[in-house]
Amino acid sequence: MDEIELQRKRNAGELCSIEFWQNTELLIPSINREDLLTKLPIIFSVLEKVFPDNWTISYIKVSEVIMPKIIVYFPEVNLKTEDDMIYPIKGLLISVEFKFSTNTANLFPSLEGARTYKSYLEFINGYQHSHLHSIYAPTVNPLNFSTFCLGESEIIDVFKHLEDIKVEKDNQDSIEEYQNVFEMLCIMIKIHAETESVSGGAYSYYKDLKGLSTKLWKDQSVSISQSASNVMSYMLEHQTLSVDIVYQGNIFKIKDNKKFEDCVKEALIAINNYTMFVTINPVDKQEYVYNINRPNTEIIQKILKENYHIYIQGRRINLDIELPEIVEDDIRNYKIAKIFLEHVKNKIEEQINRAVTRNTVVRKYNKTILEKRNYRKNSVSV
Repeated sequence: MDEIELQRKRNAGELCSIEFWQNTELLIPSINREDLLTKLPIIFSVLEKVFPDNWTISYIKVSEVIMPKIIVYFPEVNLKTEDDMIYPIKGLLISVEFKFSTNTANLFPSLEGARTYKSYLEFINGYQHSHLHSIYAPTVNPLNFSTFCLGESEIIDVFKHLEDIKVEKDNQDSIEEYQNVFEMLCIMIKIHAETESVSGGAYSYYKDLKGLSTKLWKDQSVSISQSASNVMSYMLEHQTLSVDIVYQGNIFKIKDNKKFEDCVKEALIAINNYTMFVTINPVDKQEYVYNINRPNTEIIQKILKENYHIYIQGRRINLDIELPEIVEDDIRNYKIAKIFLEHVKNKIEEQINRAVTRNTVVRKYNKTILEKRNYRKNSVSV
């Protein structure tokens, strides 16, 4: 069976049948075949029970040997944190591979994951799952599998338990034990998919996702600073600085309140500069920073044109990246990103305090000159 035929059978879901693996004498070492063919029917039945219609079997090929690879598909996952926050994500894939050793075929004690669907927020942050490494290059295919961090999860113990069970065709007790322990593994995989461990130290936390990854934000820092300067200049030149100013620690500070934010919004609208970053999130009030009318559609379209997809029991699941709703004109209904407000505020405060300092120095200088003149005048009079 050549590689093209093998891929065709995989895509058609034929690897999910025990008949396929019974006809692979030339692809699986004979010392591993018996153990594999004893365990696969048990595994298939449990997968269909726990993940009905959302599992498939792929393969990994080493030299001329193929080994099964279990893939479980989660169309939707409610990612729950230890402090009871819930974040819905879509299109999560989790895989488990087999390993052959001596005369056994066991599951390799590791989980790998990938994504078939991403929101724009997840895409530009490279977010896969809180316990998967992020993909920082936007052009990387999210369907590439990477290894889950299992932390102190008991999943490893379950893998070890499965490996210790000697399954025999004529021993119903061993079959039932393997079935029960493998079902426990499936349930633990489901729990792992739905959990963001705060105390365990995730790779990334969903609540911390921003509209630009740290790297991308740094790359944009010059243009953001320049945009903040443009807003500051407009507000000072057109006397639209209707803000609350307080004197603290020998300097003047602008109160970071709605009045200040509204002033920034009006300046943005007046100069018609919508390359600013505003927050758009009507769902849970968190602040996500989006470039409001320039999502990087070119990169997204490039990825989608590559036609990345995966087959789940013959169903083709295409990679899907959801673009945000684009704001074209009025931004009064949206919040301005705090980091941008801070840029503008700092620049205005710097100008105010510089002007005040300059005026103070001038006044002190004039006062000194005047006092000297008065002193000389009085001296001459005397």
